[in-house]
Amino acid sequence: MMAGKRILREAEEEGAVGRQSRRRLTYRRYLLRPCSLARSPWEVRAAIVCCLALGSILILELQTPNDVVAALGLLPLLAAMWLLSARFAVIVATIAAICFAVSLFVERQNQPTILYFGSAAAVIALTTRLYSTVSLKSSRNLLEPLARPSPACTFRS
Repeated sequence: MMAGKRILREAEEEGAVGRQSRRRLTYRRYLLRPCSLARSPWEVRAAIVCCLALGSILILELQTPNDVVAALGLLPLLAAMWLLSARFAVIVATIAAICFAVSLFVERQNQPTILYFGSAAAVIALTTRLYSTVSLKSSRNLLEPLARPSPACTFRS
């Protein structure tokens, strides 16, 4: 009898802790950590999706000469800067810069607006990449004091 009660008490204590840890995991499960796709099988696919999204936004931008649709290109660019390794983030950023240059040269009447947006997008993308790299380093330092960040997600200037 006593052993049964002792096991029940330990299970109850572990149950409360288990419920608290499950609550913590429920929202963290959906958060995308910095460079979370780096060196994973999904990284190449995510980079291709980001490049295809940028290409389709460029086509949409060229089909609507009176509207600036290029602002939608910020979403795949930021996703790449946050999730991908340095190599694939540079590839997506290069594709974004090419799309920006093409839309800048083709649409003469929206050049000032596209130029303002492009400069703001470049600053936001650079800031996002720096923030993801710094937060990755700080989170690894908190979890493992001797761990170094993955070289796949370092920012080289």
